[in-house]
Amino acid sequence: MRFFKYLISPSATILAAVLAEPAAAQDAEEELQEHIIPMPRMPETYITVLATGEREQLAFTGVAVSVFDVADIRATQGPDLVRLLERAPGVTLSRNGGVGGFTALRVRGAEADQLLVLVDGVRLNDPAAPASGFDLGTLGLGSIDKVELQRSANSTIWGSQAMGGVLAVSSDLVRGTAGSLELGSYESLYATAATAQSVGPLAINLSGGWRQSQGFSTAAVGIEKDSHRQGDLSARVEARLTDELKLFARARFADARLDLDGFPFPYTTVTDTDEYQDTRQLSGVAGAELEIDNLNLRASYAEADTERQSYDFAFGTAPGYAADGTSRRAELRGNLALTDELRVYFGGEREWLAFSSLYDARQETAIWGGHAQINYDADELHLAVGMRRDEHRQFG
Repeated sequence: MRFFKYLISPSATILAAVLAEPAAAQDAEEELQEHIIPMPRMPETYITVLATGEREQLAFTGVAVSVFDVADIRATQGPDLVRLLERAPGVTLSRNGGVGGFTALRVRGAEADQLLVLVDGVRLNDPAAPASGFDLGTLGLGSIDKVELQRSANSTIWGSQAMGGVLAVSSDLVRGTAGSLELGSYESLYATAATAQSVGPLAINLSGGWRQSQGFSTAAVGIEKDSHRQGDLSARVEARLTDELKLFARARFADARLDLDGFPFPYTTVTDTDEYQDTRQLSGVAGAELEIDNLNLRASYAEADTERQSYDFAFGTAPGYAADGTSRRAELRGNLALTDELRVYFGGEREWLAFSSLYDARQETAIWGGHAQINYDADELHLAVGMRRDEHRQFG
């Protein structure tokens, strides 16, 4: 397979063009090495937010966390997040068809719907999906700066959705303006652009991406190509009011279309159809972070909405199925350093969930929870003890 990738700098200069064939790729890399701008590496001490909900050194977490930085992401050809995550130990990935198809990640044998997915701090697990699972096929690598995967349960900090693990994705924080263009087989195209501006204490970051592919038929006997296209936009705004107080807001919008194969009468096996699915995701969070001596507090309010509609022109222009899931969440988290080795993490949240479909009237519920955890870290010793309480409106 031939694969071309172009990185565009602020001066719009093409930095590299790589042919992904064994011999050609090696020769091209040697010839262009001196012209390629080296990608920055993270410091030796990685930082994660998954173990406790707060930034801390990965070496002191005591849990299994894989961290992929900018260099890891840039070294992964193509827009597919799966190609990055499959490098982590203990994970299994499955997909219905080609790129853009429903993609599930299972960590250490846990079901995919037991993995909590965070994008820029917003929970994207869909209340309208079975068991509130999340489709990783809607995430592309182009606008991502960092990926963290905790490969173990952490329900004390994150709640019952984290029984299988936690996946946290952070959008790209560029300096100035940058862009990329990738071309590949199946008439695939992936383009991204991002820009960052600062006005006094205000920092603004905007990024967007477009990907499309003609794909291939999911049906073994099919000849119709199941194409995919998706556009997404992300925005981040931060304002440092004082040395102790910071305000932040983040938003993301994605719109995707995916061709599907089905089981038209009288066939009993999957075959080519005119079906397709439209998916729209909208999420955002706003809040404030306060640091005073040994105390750190973070308050936020987040919303996430996923809407899916399926169409089959064989049955008319109206959707054959539609579902809409919404999550709203108010949260307060904090940590207090009692000594250099002893730290207390605590938090509370209230979440409102809503679901509706073409055949189901809108249903709503709510759940609140609170947690506290004490961590002791000294040299190679890590101890943690915690407690969590959740209460569901219907189930107690």
